[in-house]
Amino acid sequence: MRKRIYAALFVLLFLATHVCAQSTGQWIKFAPTAGGFSILLPSQPKEETGSKDNFTSHLFTAKNERAIYVVGYGDYAPSMHLNVDDELLALRDNFVRNFKAHLNNSRNVTLNQYPGLEFTAESDQASFKCRVYLAGNRVYRFAAIVFAGKDDTENVNKFLGSVAFNSNR
Repeated sequence: MRKRIYAALFVLLFLATHVCAQSTGQWIKFAPTAGGFSILLPSQPKEETGSKDNFTSHLFTAKNERAIYVVGYGDYAPSMHLNVDDELLALRDNFVRNFKAHLNNSRNVTLNQYPGLEFTAESDQASFKCRVYLAGNRVYRFAAIVFAGKDDTENVNKFLGSVAFNSNR
């Protein structure tokens, strides 16, 4: 009887481990309720919120063994009047400066009707591929931060290629 219980426990443990191992490779669709977008992430993200002056931000991070994936949106006060090109360039330049990186390339992009920038940068610790968009007074930021010496190209492309804005935004 005891042998059967141990055998059953062993089988359950094996199956549970096997199922967990399989699910680690599957990405999840993440769509924060007030975010107005959806994206694929390697794991359930952790959220940070902040507010400063005329800006409220929501930042979500998820990671795997090779990279950190950062998703964020922020809202400027309605009284703020933004110049689209200047704001996008400032978002890019501040990101690069904050990570003490150097800019490799930058190009204009559009998703739905929202203008944006896609850029890559590099530091001693990581390489970065990012997109920023501006939708009225809302800023969207999507960044893949790949650790130095690692390659996560397939996942970075999956991440950035999965960005979708909700039609009601």
